[in-house]
Amino acid sequence: MINDHLAGDIAHSSDAFPSPGDYEFHLLARMSRCYGTFLTSYTEAGRDEWSIKIPLQRAYTGTKPAIPSSLADTPCATLGVQGILDELNATLGTSYTLDIPTLSSVLEDCIKSDYDFGTAYGRLRWAWENDIYPEQPHEWTIRDRLCRSEDWDREERRGALVGNRIVNVWLPPRRVWDLCANRVVPWWSIRGNINNWPRPISHAWVDVKDRVEVWTAINGKEWPVPIPKDTSLDLIRIEMLNLGAEYAWLDVLCLRQEGGLRDDLRVEEWKLDMPTLGCVYNEIQARPKVVIYLSGLGRPLSLKAGDLQNDRCWFRRAQTLQEIGDSDRIIAGDTPDGPLHRVKQIEKKENSKGEMLKGFHSYLRSFEQERRQYPHMIQESVQIHLDGMDRSITIKASHLASHRWCKRVWTLKEISNEKKEIVEGDTPNGLLHIKPMDGGNYEDEEILAKFHEQLESLNSERGLFGSLASMQKRVSTNPGEKVAGLAFCLLFNELPAYDGNQPPEDAWNGLTNTMNAWQRSGLFFLYPEPGNASKKWRPSWDQVMTRRLPADSRSLVELNCDDKADVDWYNGFCIGKAFVRGLSVGCTEGGDRHGELIVKDAHGSTHMFTIIATHQYPIPEDTYALLGSYSEPLKSNGAMQYWVVGRLLPEQRFEKLSVFRMTDWDEIVRLERLEIVKKNVKTYLL
Repeated sequence: MINDHLAGDIAHSSDAFPSPGDYEFHLLARMSRCYGTFLTSYTEAGRDEWSIKIPLQRAYTGTKPAIPSSLADTPCATLGVQGILDELNATLGTSYTLDIPTLSSVLEDCIKSDYDFGTAYGRLRWAWENDIYPEQPHEWTIRDRLCRSEDWDREERRGALVGNRIVNVWLPPRRVWDLCANRVVPWWSIRGNINNWPRPISHAWVDVKDRVEVWTAINGKEWPVPIPKDTSLDLIRIEMLNLGAEYAWLDVLCLRQEGGLRDDLRVEEWKLDMPTLGCVYNEIQARPKVVIYLSGLGRPLSLKAGDLQNDRCWFRRAQTLQEIGDSDRIIAGDTPDGPLHRVKQIEKKENSKGEMLKGFHSYLRSFEQERRQYPHMIQESVQIHLDGMDRSITIKASHLASHRWCKRVWTLKEISNEKKEIVEGDTPNGLLHIKPMDGGNYEDEEILAKFHEQLESLNSERGLFGSLASMQKRVSTNPGEKVAGLAFCLLFNELPAYDGNQPPEDAWNGLTNTMNAWQRSGLFFLYPEPGNASKKWRPSWDQVMTRRLPADSRSLVELNCDDKADVDWYNGFCIGKAFVRGLSVGCTEGGDRHGELIVKDAHGSTHMFTIIATHQYPIPEDTYALLGSYSEPLKSNGAMQYWVVGRLLPEQRFEKLSVFRMTDWDEIVRLERLEIVKKNVKTYLL
């Protein structure tokens, strides 16, 4: 019950608040302290609640066992064994005693390890909540649970990396952010069921001049945490708790960063952790909701002219291609006074704002076009901090062209797949609530429309070449990040280990060697040019990043490789000699080109077939060897069969020149009946 004295104190202080709404919020917050967990921006970050633009960052009131920072920062040595036990019992509603086997020694270890209470709480909470009483004497004590989980995790990670290849790509993250304890803890310390899967956060790193490196107890001060200068991890924690999360994954907190005390560990951890980051956002069973900060980590969502074109924009960053996810997304940063709530108030004299809003919504719509990148997974949602962590969404003339979430590499793999996005930092009158107006020619409208178009495009079906086309538009600080950013966009059973010093072409070579056989066949049968680097049968990294790509991404047949021997081969249809004509010159206006395939049967009779090139790469009139895919009937009484044109060399080796296709089912059947098409021919590809 709330006593009269408390209520009276609140009532007499109303004139100290800037507005009735702020006073009402503060009143409710003070009243809520009597029930469950209550954290405020003032107690956690030293900022008055009414000064916080994003409502969900002002306070958390709920039933999750979250502790205040003051308790989390208390050294275990100060509390003592009994004090630690008392705090754990009070926080988790248990009544354990030191009579439980090994419990006393576990708590003593927390003191010996110089833990604060937050670290001890984070590392013990999972085991504590899962019945620490052993079913039989000396079996499954709390120490047993923790040790078994740690051993299992160590062996799983050790077995995942074989040489320079990751053979188990679906690894849980090495660390997670326990929002209740406000500490980064190892995955093994919370391992129990899939409900513990962390809420992944995707964001674009702001420019160096706009960020600061923070040494924080949240990650044990193991490395400096780079965040926007106007961001607070404590406010983000409050927001995430309000969104229903108990655990989160944030790269700057959970992935070892440069500049820490053990940079040697970072190099080793990144070999495994960097290529498998996409698993955090796309785990099939957990179906995590991804939080996306489009304007920067923890920042309010904002939009200015040029933001969507800026290299720091989330939509422009290479690694974010894998962070889309497969389900609902939470786009963070909307604020009460943001542009999304003021569309009806935009006047002609503010045309520049109208254009910006249109571009903003255009990017939001692009999510729809990219969402189905991962048809093999189903997720729930994504949280996005467009303007950086802890910042409400705003809109300014330079944002879409400045360094923003939309253009960052890593955010591409943080995008979800189905349902809708949840943009963090939302406020009642922010960007997300302003829709493009039907009338007028406001600059704001145009940018807003482009922004939503970008969001919707994330949900479109892309496949192999769609993913590569998306990556062409993105940028990265390290060129190799663009290759790594494709890992979870495609179906991979294995991945190459991360090497930050590896040239992009070498990284691409490693990626194609771990691609599944159907993806590799797409590079062979659909890409219209021979490779210009180490392989002829598939395009080089430079080609897939700088040249026009096929619209198709259809899985055709298997194309195999022996990575150790560096040998690639195809086992399928082969025509030893065929004359191709009519495709030697490209069309200046583009479009499909029609040519002819001429072959002779066993009796010397000549047969002609219509063929189509959907590209402009020239195929000189000449006699070639052809490798073909299986024919594929289509729903509209059509068909599709792909052929690669090239030279058959000694020892059954094949050098690719270009590709064409046949689309008439009767023609395809007629060609096969001539019995000049050899089947199951193993050909080694150069």
